[in-house]
Amino acid sequence: MGFEIEIRLDDEDDSLTRRQGGICQNDHGVPLVTWINEEETVLGVGSVFRVDKDTKCIGPFLYTSTARNKVFIECLLEETNQRRSIDICNQEASKLGFEIVRRYVIWNEDDTA
Repeated sequence: MGFEIEIRLDDEDDSLTRRQGGICQNDHGVPLVTWINEEETVLGVGSVFRVDKDTKCIGPFLYTSTARNKVFIECLLEETNQRRSIDICNQEASKLGFEIVRRYVIWNEDDTA
């Protein structure tokens, strides 16, 4: 699935009013949202970022895809639903058609501005 995102400002002096610059401390799980066909759409959730020597959050800012992790997210959201928990969430990932992959990101210290 592919789509193109375009932002247009009507006036040269217009500016985006939301915070810019990526995720930072306590932002894990924050939604990455865009507009598709006049509808807000969640593309991912904040996962990982770097911190420089002054403890300032710097990029790259990594997000986890909501589309690729749909079953896992549904289990978290429906954890109080006993049937859903037993029928789906407690099964092995391979039985649900996916695998859990752990990846570790290590940046060189020289890359932290």
